[in-house]
Amino acid sequence: MQKTSVILIGFLFIYSTAACVQIPASQTQEFPTASIVIEDSPTPQPTDTPQLLPTDAEPTPTQELTQSREFISVPATDLFNKIIFVDPLNPQRMAYCAPGEIRLSQDSGRTWPDSISTQGITQIAAQSGYTIFDQDSACHSVTLDSNYPDSFYTVFITAMEAYGAPPVFYMGFLTTDRGQNWQFVQAPNQTSIEDFGGFWNLYGNSVEVLYSNTASSNEVTINLLSQETIDGGNTWDSETLRCADSNACLRWGPAPSNIPGMGSPLPQSVLISKDAGQNWSRVDPMVELRAPSPNQLVELPDESWMIISGSIELSASGGGTSPVRISKDDGLTWQDIELPPISSDVSQFNYYPGLQILPDGSFLSQGTESSVWYWLSPELINWCLIESNKLPNFPVYLQTAADELLWVDPQNYEVISIPIAAVKCGIN
Repeated sequence: MQKTSVILIGFLFIYSTAACVQIPASQTQEFPTASIVIEDSPTPQPTDTPQLLPTDAEPTPTQELTQSREFISVPATDLFNKIIFVDPLNPQRMAYCAPGEIRLSQDSGRTWPDSISTQGITQIAAQSGYTIFDQDSACHSVTLDSNYPDSFYTVFITAMEAYGAPPVFYMGFLTTDRGQNWQFVQAPNQTSIEDFGGFWNLYGNSVEVLYSNTASSNEVTINLLSQETIDGGNTWDSETLRCADSNACLRWGPAPSNIPGMGSPLPQSVLISKDAGQNWSRVDPMVELRAPSPNQLVELPDESWMIISGSIELSASGGGTSPVRISKDDGLTWQDIELPPISSDVSQFNYYPGLQILPDGSFLSQGTESSVWYWLSPELINWCLIESNKLPNFPVYLQTAADELLWVDPQNYEVISIPIAAVKCGIN
């Protein structure tokens, strides 16, 4: 598979591209290099500053796989955090959901002058017997069409107007004229409208919509429906899940289509195909979308794969599953990568809210007992407290754009950014 360095955002339920589709050379872009540097000096380091590996030490699995510092990172769909979508063909073009609108930027998030109204979706849902269930009237995600700038794909929570909630449904809507008219995304059949499982921009070539297959939700081998548009949502063709690689392909499967009641799990799986997308099976364990985001599927330069999920709790005795898993055989088997605990209290469970990997192969996570953020070098030695206090106080996927990290403030729906160079070890 051809290597690229594109971080693609997902949405959602949606928010990104399938990591198995080849990208033409003309559509690739280089990752920015993060400016996180720990000096190789003999000066003693503070207790919570990471120590570098000795020169004769064996490299860790993560070290081996991130030497080039270039990889494709695809977040899972996300139900609760507002995520910024970045156009894979034009990274300066971005969009995110706000109350009653979609906000657009053409300059990598520095300004957001354009707005696409989502007010018409309420009436469209009502015509089919559903009511919008989002109290703030903000969509949960937006997906851009790289080739049709007037087309937008969004997700809202709905409930049946006659009965209320639960259940609630995640449903997809689209406009082809910048929000003047909205419609439900075309489903393979009438019953599939409640089985919607997410939009994906397929590396700028097309937009895909996935559907859950509840009849086979507990089976390892699955056959899920998908539809694809290459004309901005005007027409849709039914397809099996797309996989352009003739060998192995990994990608996120559909997100759960509904919440049947309080406390219901919302698992999402990584899927693997060994026959160019004809057959798919699940990779275990699944990620839990109710837990703090994000979850990432990462393709590394040597065609190895990594799944990162900070939602998995690890006991101090070493039980459970690692939040970082690596496969060197196209997803057939997975190796747990043990991370050092952030908390020094051995009586506490070790988990990693907001765990994610940066373009240079280092990790970020919030503390287990506080909202402050920590940084871990690719050598996986020790976590250190990040110097900047400007990072969000909640776990969220931090989108990389140029030399910035961006996120959406859930209180006022404004985009906030911080230079990647500010993400460095230190004490405030």
